Amino acid sequence: MLRTSAAQATTYAAIDITTTSLFATDRWTAGKRLTLDLGVRYEHVSTEAELQSQRVSANTVMPRLAATYALSADGRTVASATYGHYAGTYNDVQFSRNSAAGNADRLTGSYIGPSGEGLSFAPAFDPANYTTIAGTFPTANVFFAADLTSPTTRETTLSVGREFGAGLWARGRYVHRRATNFVEDFITIADGKTNVTRNGVNFGTFDNAIYRNSSLPKREYDAIDVQSGWQAAKSLTVAGQWTVQLRNHGNFEGEAANNPAIPSIVADYPEIYSERDYPMGRLDDFQRSKVRLWASYGFGLGRAGRLDLAPMYRYNSGRTFSYTTPVAVTPQQIAADPGYARRPASQTLFFGERGAGTFAGYALVDLASTWSIPVWRSVSPWLKVEVLNALNNQKAISWDTTVTANANGARDALGLPLEYVKGANFGNPTRTTDYPRPRPGLDGGRTYLMAFGVRF
Repeated sequence: MLRTSAAQATTYAAIDITTTSLFATDRWTAGKRLTLDLGVRYEHVSTEAELQSQRVSANTVMPRLAATYALSADGRTVASATYGHYAGTYNDVQFSRNSAAGNADRLTGSYIGPSGEGLSFAPAFDPANYTTIAGTFPTANVFFAADLTSPTTRETTLSVGREFGAGLWARGRYVHRRATNFVEDFITIADGKTNVTRNGVNFGTFDNAIYRNSSLPKREYDAIDVQSGWQAAKSLTVAGQWTVQLRNHGNFEGEAANNPAIPSIVADYPEIYSERDYPMGRLDDFQRSKVRLWASYGFGLGRAGRLDLAPMYRYNSGRTFSYTTPVAVTPQQIAADPGYARRPASQTLFFGERGAGTFAGYALVDLASTWSIPVWRSVSPWLKVEVLNALNNQKAISWDTTVTANANGARDALGLPLEYVKGANFGNPTRTTDYPRPRPGLDGGRTYLMAFGVRF
């Protein structure tokens, strides 16, 4: 059993992140068919936070290039290419980790007392029955590299589009995207240790965590998307989009629900952790296909106003999940410890590559209708009604993925189990989010929305 305790947070602690940016761009018409866009963005970012041991003062230069070429003399078929660098957000969670802003001192201990359970089991609440295995003291053993900057994404796109006439057009695009310079914590022997004393109490020695920009975490994205639209009549428009992800892979997710900018373990305790703790594979938001088809039709009702109808078809192929379970650090891993102050006691182990499992795909039909009535001049009351999941799809699209390690199965060279056992509820939906919208019952998965107002 693990126990985490935090000291009293610093009252009114805050962080200020100041961004100053400059942007220059130029368009060059290189010929009758070729247009070039050249641009560059410069950002200077500084931080100021309560009790921050090191402030960030970062400079980033991001080039932007684009070319457009008319493949046909009439200009109705156009090819384009872009290349650009894009700086990520200076997330206040990441860039305040070495300050008291939002960060209390924290100790994590492992229970070593007598056996027992329940809320009335007094030994579980006695700190003396725990041994400290980790500690984070933002202003003592957490540091930033002097040249720390925001992560950067490098993106290349290639596209071709055509206007066919009669209101019909189509475009196809390829996107190649690579993220780099992630803000990652390093916990290594080379980064040292710190003896921490607070209010006269010596908490002991803890490993330092140094935040650096790193290419060890990886996120790679390649996709093709096709869009098309048709103005079939003055009052009827039909359009659609289909995105196919060719690759959306990485070795860390980087965030979780209500918990953004999470560092990974990729650069932590490298002698102890295994690559099975952070394998490459399909990320949580990998989705092979995503289709959207919609239309808008409006017709007059005379003195009764105007009615607009907008149906939409949505198809989402299945998302991914991984076969993981927490396991204790093995004797072989402990033997490889070169002398950390507090080595990890457990790890989340992957069986197979990241995203090895696939949930179910699904399709939904939504419908929106808006009725407006002109009253006087530009005054027009309106009423909008939407029905989400109009056909009441109650399909389970995700499910419980709990597995446990097979203690009697084969093991790898580090003594880590290679086989798993599925949990009792594996494959069964157990949450409202396991259904499209939101859970069967009452009126199934349908959702009704209504809004009204007055336009002037």
